[in-house]
Amino acid sequence: MTTAACVPLMQSQYVFIHDALNELITCGDTEVAAHNLSIATNQLSRVAPGKSLSGYEEQFQVQSNSTIIYKYAVHMHTAAMLYNSVLH
Repeated sequence: MTTAACVPLMQSQYVFIHDALNELITCGDTEVAAHNLSIATNQLSRVAPGKSLSGYEEQFQVQSNSTIIYKYAVHMHTAAMLYNSVLH
């Protein structure tokens, strides 16, 4: 029986995992199966009845809002770290 070597993750890998989880939490599941790609792109390009934006525009707004929230969270984390370093 062999055991897999424990390889520590690089910082860039942690950043990738964090960003992927952050996107899932803020944007929801945006995965589209390859065989449904044509249908999904057609649906996103249309403006649904009773709405003023296409699906693409709505997705862009969600992504923009999550980016703003993420930048604010990073700013608050940095401020908290500075505040804590001043106290200690």
